[in-house]
Amino acid sequence: MIVGSANRDAEHFPDPKRLDVGRENAGDQASFGGGRHFCLGAPLARLEGAVAFGKLVPLLVGAEVANARLEWRDSFLNHALESLPVRLKGAKRA
Repeated sequence: MIVGSANRDAEHFPDPKRLDVGRENAGDQASFGGGRHFCLGAPLARLEGAVAFGKLVPLLVGAEVANARLEWRDSFLNHALESLPVRLKGAKRA
């Protein structure tokens, strides 16, 4: 498996380039490895993500992507956004 193609198999994930955390088979992703190669830090990473998103999401009410043309970085190791410019409208203050 080429690492940069993980979780982007069009035969397994419909529209694999679209972020959809609610997709039916979202749990089939390979982000933390599997079997004896499963990441020992996965539970902590999931907890950190839940806390971070729990604090961040309420602040982003009314946010929108500021630039419709997103630039991606593709390499053997990953597929990631170069940046994600967001426009905040009426965001709540913490």
